[in-house]
Amino acid sequence: GNALTFLPSDTHPDEIPDICTAGGRGVWYLEPERTIVGLDDVFTHLSRTGRYAGAIPWNVLQHTALCVLVCREMGFPGTVLPHVAAHDMHEAYVLDLPSGLKRRLPEYKARIETPWEAHVHRSLGLEWPVPPPIMECVKRVDGLALCGEMAYLEHPFRDAACARRNVAPVLRAALSD
Repeated sequence: GNALTFLPSDTHPDEIPDICTAGGRGVWYLEPERTIVGLDDVFTHLSRTGRYAGAIPWNVLQHTALCVLVCREMGFPGTVLPHVAAHDMHEAYVLDLPSGLKRRLPEYKARIETPWEAHVHRSLGLEWPVPPPIMECVKRVDGLALCGEMAYLEHPFRDAACARRNVAPVLRAALSD
């Protein structure tokens, strides 16, 4: 059962979380540090969170797994892999908002996304902010994985998305095979 179902009726409203995770943990959106990050919740939620606003059958956990494979294939140092694996884990709590929507919600990054990224990274024992050389590798891996999954899924905007991320045409062709 869900532990939050049994909150006493006199519980103060500030003690009631915004949502409850699959594992029964409370989530406070504006106070992420109150939320216990559990990998069981992260994996469950990411496996149920669709990429591309659910338009294509691909979830964030599949994207994460592809990123890990790309990182290994590219031969990045071992210090990069945990950051690659964690780069979208905050989306287990705040969902995967399409980048076009994020651009139209300028406060979202500062008030929601960045604090949740920091909380999840720190909860996993990872450095925050991510050191710039590692973040550069994470972004490169993420862009390559994005192009690879778009090619695999035959996304209609794959060429434009890959060009915008400066992925070399040769690499884009190799990923689409």
